[in-house]
Amino acid sequence: MFRQVMLAGAIALVVSGCGESGGAATDAAGAPPVEAATAAAGGLADGTYVCTYNSGGMLFTLGNLQIKGNQYSGFSGDKWGTYSGTKETSFTFHDGLVGMPDGFTVTASRWLTSTYSGEQYLEIAYVSPSGNSLSSTCSIE
Repeated sequence: MFRQVMLAGAIALVVSGCGESGGAATDAAGAPPVEAATAAAGGLADGTYVCTYNSGGMLFTLGNLQIKGNQYSGFSGDKWGTYSGTKETSFTFHDGLVGMPDGFTVTASRWLTSTYSGEQYLEIAYVSPSGNSLSSTCSIE
């Protein structure tokens, strides 16, 4: 049995709309500059997180989530925004997750650890237009 345990009490947070990051300066890859305090604050490790979900017994890839400091790029990879939270709390993606399927609403994002394998991962919970609750597991490449 695969059981998941949160590192700390995570609160379901609703993610706001899919806006842009406000026109801040960007680097050559289009990402805003990294704030040095982010890594020390316990944010997500920089890199590419591959997000998958299970539907009807089949494993699907939702997309890749790019993290750079306290900045992220949603599944479409073309818009950067900021997130807040630490591995001890829930995460809020302030500029939405561009690239989510139409009509899907993110309800929570939290850092979890598998008690079976010890693997740590980001879980993004969302609701489909028909009201079905789904979640995606995002592991760093």
